[in-house]
Amino acid sequence: MKVTSPENATTTLWWTRNFWSVVYFVRELTGVGIAIYMTVFVVMYFLNRSGEFVAGGWFYYLSWMGFLSAMFHSVTWFGVTMKVTPFDLPKWVEKLGFISILLIWGGVSYVLMSTFYDLAHTYINYA
Repeated sequence: MKVTSPENATTTLWWTRNFWSVVYFVRELTGVGIAIYMTVFVVMYFLNRSGEFVAGGWFYYLSWMGFLSAMFHSVTWFGVTMKVTPFDLPKWVEKLGFISILLIWGGVSYVLMSTFYDLAHTYINYA
C-alpha cells in the first residue's frame, strides 16, 4: 500500500484550487439549470393546451435562471471552442473566431426568438 503525503493527497475539492477549473464546474452545473427550465417549459406547454395552467411570477424568475444559465454556458463553451482545434492558431485568430461565433449565435438566436415569440405568447398566459 502506497502512502500519499497530505500535500499531494487528492481531495473532493481539488477543482477549487484553480480558477478555470471552477469556471468549468460552474459551466457544467448551468446545464442543470437549463434542464430544469426546459422541463418546466415543456410541462407548462402541455398543461396549458388544456387550459389548466397559468404561469405566475415564479416562471419569470425561472426564465431568467434558464436564460442566464444558457448565456454563461454558451459563452464559456464558445470561448473554449477555438482553443481545442487541432491547429495551432495565433491568439488573434482565436479571438476573431470567438467573436465571429458569438455574432453568428446572436443572429441565429434573434431569428429564432422573433419567429417563436408570438407562438410562446399564444400558449402561455402570464398572470
